[in-house]
Amino acid sequence: MKKKITFLFRTALIIGVSFSVNGQIDNTIMGEGAGTNNTGSYNSGFGKYALMNNSNHSNCAFGILSLKNNAGGFNVAFGNETLTTNTTGTLNCAIGTRAMLRNNTGSYNVAVGHRNLEANISGNYNTSIGYQSLLQSVGNGNVALGFFTPRNLKSGDNNTFIGTETGVNLINGSYNTFLGKVAVEPSPSTTILSGNDAIGTLVFADGRGNQRLFISKYGNIGVGLGNNVIPNNKMDISGGVVIGKNYVSKSLPSPTMGFVAPTNGLLVEGKVGIGNTSPNSKLEITDGTPGRSGLRFTNLTSAYVPTTSVATGKCLSVNAVGDVVLQNLPNSVTTHQINSAVNTMTSNVNSVVSTASIVNSISNSVTASNQLVTTVNGVSSAPINLPVFAETDGSTTNELQTLTQVGNTITLSNGGGSVVIPADTDNQSLSLVGNNLTISNGNSIVLPSTNVVAGTNVSVVGNGSVSSPFQISSLDKSIYADNGSINLATTINGNRVVDLNNSNIWFNSINSESNGKIYIGGTATYPSNTGNYRLYVEGGIMTEKVKVALRNSANWADYVFASDYKLMPLKEVEQYVSENKHLPGIDSAKDLAEKGIDVVEMQSKQMEKIEELTLYIIEQDKKIANQNKAIEQNTKDIEELKAQLQALIQKK
Repeated sequence: MKKKITFLFRTALIIGVSFSVNGQIDNTIMGEGAGTNNTGSYNSGFGKYALMNNSNHSNCAFGILSLKNNAGGFNVAFGNETLTTNTTGTLNCAIGTRAMLRNNTGSYNVAVGHRNLEANISGNYNTSIGYQSLLQSVGNGNVALGFFTPRNLKSGDNNTFIGTETGVNLINGSYNTFLGKVAVEPSPSTTILSGNDAIGTLVFADGRGNQRLFISKYGNIGVGLGNNVIPNNKMDISGGVVIGKNYVSKSLPSPTMGFVAPTNGLLVEGKVGIGNTSPNSKLEITDGTPGRSGLRFTNLTSAYVPTTSVATGKCLSVNAVGDVVLQNLPNSVTTHQINSAVNTMTSNVNSVVSTASIVNSISNSVTASNQLVTTVNGVSSAPINLPVFAETDGSTTNELQTLTQVGNTITLSNGGGSVVIPADTDNQSLSLVGNNLTISNGNSIVLPSTNVVAGTNVSVVGNGSVSSPFQISSLDKSIYADNGSINLATTINGNRVVDLNNSNIWFNSINSESNGKIYIGGTATYPSNTGNYRLYVEGGIMTEKVKVALRNSANWADYVFASDYKLMPLKEVEQYVSENKHLPGIDSAKDLAEKGIDVVEMQSKQMEKIEELTLYIIEQDKKIANQNKAIEQNTKDIEELKAQLQALIQKK
């Protein structure tokens, strides 16, 4: 009788535990280990270990290990190992062996096909249909339709891929649309080629991989440019273009062939307006400025002198409304030219050539009023009053000085000396030897050197022609214009001192995207694997204080305490650390050695881990408190059962 009572006690204890753990309803479970420890409701599980340890509702799992350890709801998993590591991900649909195998917290994803979205962990809103579609992708909002599409994408977002094996070699691209068999350049040799990090690009290709249309992230359209060639303009077309209803191929029911444009040329039917909206001729150009046509002939300028053989009695002109017309020149003159060289003038009138010397004359005269007048080529200068000299006896006399010219020699009377002027006053030249600037008449001047005045450089530019005369300039070597200066000749305690004059220094790099960097050190070798940083210092930086500015609050980790933050279960953290040897979301030591450490980013990630640890501690504290309550209640129940059992034994 004692054995029966003991069996009854054990049976009652087991039934009580079953009721407290398995309060779920409307579940359909079939398969070895399927639904073990399930606490959710309205679930269906078929297959070995399907829905094992499930704690949420409205899930369908068909296949071995499908939705094992699931805590999310409204998921559909068909196929062995589909959604097998899913924890809190919800509203996912995975159909096919190993589809969404590694998904953890990702939600709203659809994967139809073998191994589709296999690498996804936390990505959301992805749709993949086809064998191994989005196989390696961990991004968000991607749509892929086709076999092995895309083959290499890992972290890109909001891409659309349609076609067999499209998006080949794309690794980190985002906001792209590829239609057809598109393969980008794995390592572009030039900036005009689209590479493995394409952004905002639309490409249409045929099934053989020939790209027909390329639209860049700036909205530039390229037609027939070749694979991955980025257009530079709003429309780049390689090949001929035909525009016009009657110029292109006709449609049914009476189809006829259209016109073929010349190679890389353009055929336009109708009128073309440039600068206007209602052209009145085949081509009408409106410049907008009176007196300007808006039409330029680069190789036909006013400096061009036609030969006799091309001269005709016709010319281009414009009529009253601006139309360009061809007109005759009645009684036209074949040649009518005047030109000069050195001191000789040549004329050509109706093929009759004559020459004459250009004479330069200078004369001086003294008027009765004791005034000097100089006449050059018949043009007299303003009179200049000559000085009056005082004699020793108090009287005054005029010792008149006179200028005389004999040939190229000008002489001043009364022992005033003479000067020889060059024979050709219209053909002077300048020469610079060292610091000596010399004119061809023999006069010269010594220019200052950089050693005479500290911080001064003198340069002579130009070739001496009318369009490019000689210019002498001193270049300012201030640290920057007006606001600062540097003394190039002196130092203070071994330092070159810059006076900022109560201003700041700004190194503007807007026009230097690839360079514009500052290097302090002896090697001038910029690291190429640490990002696009602007300042590099050999040997490190010593400072009294460092303050790093955040762009905005999103760069800090307080989002961990948000109500919708998905905290990775500790079991998943343990599995990740065991496989990768570093915390989730933190780069490995190898990656940091190659790319360097972003101080702000690392500080934010460390704070993220600290805040996650705080949440883990709070969660564990709650679990321990609940377990203590459960233990107290179980102890109380056991004591009551013991008392009841004791009473039964005593009655017996």
